[in-house]
Amino acid sequence: MMSDLKHICQDIHEEIFVPGPGMKGSELRAEPLFLWYDYFSCPQLDKNDFSKAIDSIPAYIANSAFFFVLAPVIESPRMSMVFTSATWADRAWCRVERLCRELSPEGSYIIIKDKKHFEVASSCVGSFVTPPGEGTFKVAADRAKLGPVLQKALQRKLLILLEMQDFVGYRVLLNLQPVLLRGFKVQPSYAMIPSNREISSKLDVASHAVAEFLFQNGFCTVNEVDSCGWSPLHYAALRGEPLLIQSLLEQRADIDCKTKKANRKHGAMKGIVSLDLCMRHGNNEAGRLLISAKASVDSCWLVPHASIGDNAEGVRMLCEAGCSPLARDPLGTLAISVACTFGSINALEELVTQAGHSLEAADLAQAMFFAVTLKGRGEIVQRLSDLRADINAQRDVKMLSPLGLINMMKSLEYRLGRVTPLTRLSYHTQGCTALMAAIMMGHYDSAAILVAAGARIDLCTARGLTAADFAKEQTIPDFVRQALEGSREACVTVAHMAQDGGLIEVLL
Repeated sequence: MMSDLKHICQDIHEEIFVPGPGMKGSELRAEPLFLWYDYFSCPQLDKNDFSKAIDSIPAYIANSAFFFVLAPVIESPRMSMVFTSATWADRAWCRVERLCRELSPEGSYIIIKDKKHFEVASSCVGSFVTPPGEGTFKVAADRAKLGPVLQKALQRKLLILLEMQDFVGYRVLLNLQPVLLRGFKVQPSYAMIPSNREISSKLDVASHAVAEFLFQNGFCTVNEVDSCGWSPLHYAALRGEPLLIQSLLEQRADIDCKTKKANRKHGAMKGIVSLDLCMRHGNNEAGRLLISAKASVDSCWLVPHASIGDNAEGVRMLCEAGCSPLARDPLGTLAISVACTFGSINALEELVTQAGHSLEAADLAQAMFFAVTLKGRGEIVQRLSDLRADINAQRDVKMLSPLGLINMMKSLEYRLGRVTPLTRLSYHTQGCTALMAAIMMGHYDSAAILVAAGARIDLCTARGLTAADFAKEQTIPDFVRQALEGSREACVTVAHMAQDGGLIEVLL
C-alpha cells in the first residue's frame, strides 16, 4: 500500500448504496505514519487501569488519520475455524470500534482482504451497521464495560452535529440511539437541546411526550417535513417507542407519509414509510402498532427492509398482514436475494419457511449469486446449497431490466478505465458463476464451500474467462489454489470449518 498504490476503491456495498470517490493512495504517503495496533499497543498493562484504556478507545480512533481493518481469510485447523471479514464484523469489540470510527470526523475505514485487495468503507450509521451489543462477546463482563463508552461517544457526536447545524444527521442519530445501544444496559438521552419553555400543566403524558419530541427534533408540527422529506413519524419509527408513535397518530400524523428524497445520513432511498423503518431496525412492537392502526402494507420496501435488518419476526409479521415472501424491491430483486446480500441468515430462514414450495430454482440461484457477491457469509452459501440452489448456474442479466441497465452502465465505466469491484463484476457478469464471483470479491471461505459442494471450475463467462483466470489477478489462499488445480480436499476441510459451529477432527 505504501509503495505504488494509486487508488483504493469503495467497498462494493458502499459503491452500490452510497457511491463516492474512494481514496487516493497518495494520502497514505503524504506524511510519516505512526501505527497504533489494537490490543498490544494498549499502554495500560496494569489491570487496575484497564478501564482507562477502554474509555480512551473513541479518542484514539477519532485522532487517527486512517483506520485499518486487517481481515483476510485465514483457516485455523487448530481452532476448527475460518476467520474472515465476517468474523471481525460479528465481534462486539470490533463493532464498537467501527461505530466509533463512523462517529469520528473522518468516518471512513480501510478493509484489507489480502496483500492486493483493499477497500474503503464509510457506512452511514443508520444504513448497514448492526448493534454492537448484539455482537459476540468472548468475555461476558465486557458488555458492562463497553456500553458506557458507546453511550458517551454518541452524545459527543450529537453535540458536534448540532454545532455543525447538520440537523438531518442529528435527527437520525438522536433517534437511532435505542437501536445502537441495544444489548447494553445503558439508556439513550434525548434532551440535547436546553429548554426554557413552559409546558402547560394541562397536557397529558402523551401530549407532553410529543411536544418534547418535536422540540428536540426541531419540528413545529406533526406533519412537517425536513430538508430530506422525512416527517416526525419517520424519526419516531427509528426510535421505536410505541407510546410516542401512538401519540403522534392521535395528533393526526400521516401514517403513510412517504419520504420525498433519499436520506444519505441514514442510507434510505426515497419513497419509504415509517413502517419500513420499523422493519429495518427491528422495532417490531412499534411495527405492530402501525399495522393495527391500518398502516398500508403495500410498500414494495417492507419485506426487503425486514430482510436487510435480519428481522425474522418482522418478516413473519408482514406475511401475516398480507405481504408476500416473494416480494421484490423497486429494482426487481427478490426479498430472499436482499437477505443474502446483507448476510441476514435469520430473515432468510423465515422467508424460506413462508415461501415454501413457491421458491423456484432460478430464485435460489440468484440468491446464491447475491450472497457471494456482497457479504459473502459462508453460512448463507452453505444454507442455499442445502436448499439445492444450482451452484453452477451462470448469470444471465436481462439488459432492459433495472438491474440490467445498472449493470450496463457500470460495465461501460470499466471499459473506460474505472476499475472497481463493482465495475469489474458488472463487466464480467454474463455467464459468471457463484464460484467466479466469490473469487473476484475475495470471499474465499464461500469459494471453498462451493467447491466442496461440487462447483465446476471449467465453466467460462461470456467473455471466455474461467474461475482460474480471475484468481490470477489476486492473492488467493492455498486451499483455493489447490482446488483450481484439481484437488478439492483442502476446500472440503475449510468448508467444514466455515460452517456456523462446524467442527472437524484434526489428526496431529
